[in-house]
Amino acid sequence: MRNVYVSQTAVATSLGETLSDTWRKLINGKSAINTISHFKTGRLPYPVAACIDHLRQNKRTNHTRTLMQAVLDQLDAIPEETTIIWT
Repeated sequence: MRNVYVSQTAVATSLGETLSDTWRKLINGKSAINTISHFKTGRLPYPVAACIDHLRQNKRTNHTRTLMQAVLDQLDAIPEETTIIWT
């Protein structure tokens, strides 16, 4: 078994663009659940979600890539031997 060390953390959430933004809003009881406004929700059981609006660009944008880049931009230089674990 190998030792695992967490040296950096980063997030992209509907509450904020950084871990400190997200944590502060959570502590203050803020919610990111809002009415979905960027697509039709008629067939959904609930018209609300926690959307990451500050990452939403245009319809042709790869949102997964944008989300990953937003998280990676928060990290310091990552050594070549490093394994990134996404959860």
